[in-house]
Amino acid sequence: MSPEATLPTRIGTMNGRRARALCFSVILGASACGYSEEEMRAARSAMEASRADAASARADQTKTKQDLAAEVVKVEELKAKLGDSGADRAADDPARVEAARAIEESRRRAAQLRSQQRRFDTLKRELAALSASGVEVHVRNNRITIVVPSRLLFAGDDDALGKQAAATLLPLATVLRSDPDLSVQSYQVIGHTGARDAAPKSRARVRDPLKTSLERARSVVVMLSLPSDRSGGGLAAARLSTVGRGDADPLHAEPSADVVDNDRVEVLLEPRPEEMPSLHALEP
Repeated sequence: MSPEATLPTRIGTMNGRRARALCFSVILGASACGYSEEEMRAARSAMEASRADAASARADQTKTKQDLAAEVVKVEELKAKLGDSGADRAADDPARVEAARAIEESRRRAAQLRSQQRRFDTLKRELAALSASGVEVHVRNNRITIVVPSRLLFAGDDDALGKQAAATLLPLATVLRSDPDLSVQSYQVIGHTGARDAAPKSRARVRDPLKTSLERARSVVVMLSLPSDRSGGGLAAARLSTVGRGDADPLHAEPSADVVDNDRVEVLLEPRPEEMPSLHALEP
């Protein structure tokens, strides 16, 4: 039975107690004025009944507090259930689901961008000593790219490394091998040659730009992946791949004596699988 339903009964009980107390007061006053022993016994009985009623009232009050506390617990439990139900409904709301997914994707991309920025800054800082000779670190085609002029690696139009190549490739390999993040990165080594029709008269023109560029990329990978005790860079060969672009991807459309020669080897940082957009949504 609810507290509201028992309220009239409790009020009636309290009124009865007040009536007994009043009766007791009257009888006690009468005794002081010379009432008989029988009347006195009646007064004592009324007093005992009043005490019993007081004890019962205290017990009822304790029980009421306990019932109230139990109801409060039930209300809180009901609120929790309603909250869970609301969360479930929110989880079924397509708009909220899509918003949560977009927020999570934004956080993931921001974390990836911070990682890329750390790699870029590390390469710029650690390869600063090579920048005077023409080695550059920049972002090209949305990839972190290390550009090494061919003149630092090859003699003339050869595709075999010259003696001067170690002075550039070994310090580069040390940086890539020593940094904890860069050491687990995969790299694509791309060979490039200048346009055949744009070669200066003082140089022999490359007969087969595509083949020459590929062989140059392979020569670089060989030195980078040789063990350190064999005068190599000590990088994992499984993390290195080669591509030859010939003269199809010039840095400058019209090379001249005033611009950087397009003959070069690029070392690109490959994106990790977790850094690429997920294509699972394309599957039916």
